[in-house]
Amino acid sequence: MYRPFPSALAFILVLAIFNFITIVSFLYFGTLTSDDRFLRLGMMFIGSIVSATITVGVVFIITPVLRDFLITFRRLLRFDSLSHPLLVRLATEAPGTYHHSLMIATLAHRVAKAIGADPILTRIGAYYHDVGKLKDPELFVENQRDGKTPPAQNIDYEAAAKAIMAHVEEGLKLAKEHNLPPEITAFIPQHHGTSVMRYFYDRAHDEGKHVKMDDFRYQGPKPLSLETALVMLADAIEARVRAVGEFTRAKIQEIVQEVIEERVADKQLELASVNETLLNKISRAFVEAELVVHHRRLKYPADLKKENGTS
Repeated sequence: MYRPFPSALAFILVLAIFNFITIVSFLYFGTLTSDDRFLRLGMMFIGSIVSATITVGVVFIITPVLRDFLITFRRLLRFDSLSHPLLVRLATEAPGTYHHSLMIATLAHRVAKAIGADPILTRIGAYYHDVGKLKDPELFVENQRDGKTPPAQNIDYEAAAKAIMAHVEEGLKLAKEHNLPPEITAFIPQHHGTSVMRYFYDRAHDEGKHVKMDDFRYQGPKPLSLETALVMLADAIEARVRAVGEFTRAKIQEIVQEVIEERVADKQLELASVNETLLNKISRAFVEAELVVHHRRLKYPADLKKENGTS
């Protein structure tokens, strides 16, 4: 076992001796009297020990912090690779969710970097935030290859909502099986927080069914960090931008503002250490990030011919 104190004492002694030798060499060739030299030597020797002790003390205070940071950083990087078995499964069994996760990771990473949050943790957390959908990929529209949607009538909306909500619990189980660090696991429940699954609740309400809003709420917790809050916002913003299909600055600004205002009104961001100033920065960063992610590409001659009905 490593014992720091003997090593620290030895270091202090060596540092003090070198300081003392340096001081003696300067004093020896100086013009001070013998009495002055002995007084100065005594004071300098004590000063050397004190300065060495302070130096070692500072080093021992800083080292554990740096060590913990480096250990955490190295541990997170193990899960940053898209070749991780859980992400390989996601790409194979739920390709729509996999692509969605990559988009959210790219979007949230850019925003985190722009506002001073942890971009690496945000990106990695976004990779794994929806892994619970592996339990039943076809239940989620992004994985339905035939594009079919369930009929609107005779749906038990509450049961449908609970089935979709279950992907959070399944994600936590997979995170435990694959030993995901708690920093990454936190993104699985927190990216939904305690938000309401509005689609099913609104449909049930519109059809006159007696339902409670709380029955359509995720179990949470709400985002407890800025990074999980960013993934929550990215998830909702990207879904709406994709659904609208209009990638103009004005439309994206409208969607971003709507999503942020809804989450604030629902008190989903109250534990994530955000204020109005930061929310304004987040809003601007999301608009810029969305414009980059959904940039327009040049139309080539072949594309123009298809649009004009020619070949």
